Amino acid sequence: MPSAEPRISVIIPTCDRHERVALCLSHLARQQRAPDQVVLVDNGLEPVAVPPGVECLRAPARCGASQARNLGAAVAAHPWLAFLDDDDHWSDNYLADLAREIIQQPQATLHLCPLRVEGPQPLDKRFQVGRDERVLLYRNPGVVGSNLAVHRDTFLSLGGFDARLPAAEDRALGWRFVAQGQGVQVSDRRRAHLNHHEGERLSHWRSRLRGNWRFYRAHRSVMSWREQGKAMAVMALCLWQDRGWRR
Repeated sequence: MPSAEPRISVIIPTCDRHERVALCLSHLARQQRAPDQVVLVDNGLEPVAVPPGVECLRAPARCGASQARNLGAAVAAHPWLAFLDDDDHWSDNYLADLAREIIQQPQATLHLCPLRVEGPQPLDKRFQVGRDERVLLYRNPGVVGSNLAVHRDTFLSLGGFDARLPAAEDRALGWRFVAQGQGVQVSDRRRAHLNHHEGERLSHWRSRLRGNWRFYRAHRSVMSWREQGKAMAVMALCLWQDRGWRR
């Protein structure tokens, strides 16, 4: 079991949400264990103000969160990547417990934790190892851009986030880890908070519909008929939704 303290780069994509990313960074500054590196990947039209200690990488304007995350991963200086969206935040013990988990579970290359979707009706989600692997093929059981930490070399070898997907890119990455037999570990000690707000999220229903359809077309050859039917039901639900903030 490795004894060295793991070094963690935090990757935050942002796009013209200056107030949101400022709040995100203020939450990050409260971590019990400071990140070893913070890379803010700005793909907005107007450059964002960056506080001391945060590295800013300017990406092509409106390139999308997936490509922004991949660019951040490419320049990250450390072996572990913790992704955080600019409108979300973590529990204050998130990085401290993640570091302990990495040491205690050396076989795992993907570390997850439960989600709390904040809003008028809060929703909790948790990926369950041994049950939810194939659920990834038709819906998201709790793998998003703010609750996953990955080993950088493995992430890059699997191609990172699929920039062709306007949504469902997170569960597509989760599926690749599962399909390749990578170790997945879930901790209940820390939590990612997905914040409901009036601005548009990646999970807006139109983006979800397009992303789910492209995901389906790319993976239907490995899906059972039942799984394909469930995927169609998820897409049908998107057509009836007028809000997309739930993941």
